[in-house]
Amino acid sequence: MQLFFTDRRKVWKVGYVVGVRPAELSEPFERRWVPTGTPILLDEAMRPVEPLSSWFRVIGQQGLDVKTMRAYAYTVLMLLNFLTARGLDLRLATENDVLEFRRWRREDAEETVGEATWDRDAVAIGGLYAYLAQVGYVSGRPWRATGRGESLGSGVSRDARARHMELDLYLFFRDVGFGGLEPGGGLD
Repeated sequence: MQLFFTDRRKVWKVGYVVGVRPAELSEPFERRWVPTGTPILLDEAMRPVEPLSSWFRVIGQQGLDVKTMRAYAYTVLMLLNFLTARGLDLRLATENDVLEFRRWRREDAEETVGEATWDRDAVAIGGLYAYLAQVGYVSGRPWRATGRGESLGSGVSRDARARHMELDLYLFFRDVGFGGLEPGGGLD
């Protein structure tokens, strides 16, 4: 399998194509709009690998950033290769297979990833399986829901939880915490 990314500008750089009029060349772009940067996965015969290429088109039309689509495509390609090496495909993957992929990606791969990158990978895999379930390719995600929902993520929250202090509490914190005073006001 080979992964490609769409780019309309490259089609026009080719110039004249033997046997194809310029109007015929632009017609498919007008009829089937595919955003620049949309991934396309092709098999050995240069045919789109389905349903992955359809999912890539859907995420492209959702307006995802080109870098995000590229990262998602590489994540899904790694998952597909991981499963293929085990004699599986997306339909046959179990919860254990997906968790083993997570362990491999985080600990054993040539280039391991941290929590933030794995969380992005988990979003890609979750989105893919949600699409596959929606189109009837699989019955559902192969992993169980946790207390945090149906996430494969690391569970680390990156939300900044800002809490505000009243003025008297801030002054106490400033004087005691930073100023070196005792709670009674004497020098510590």
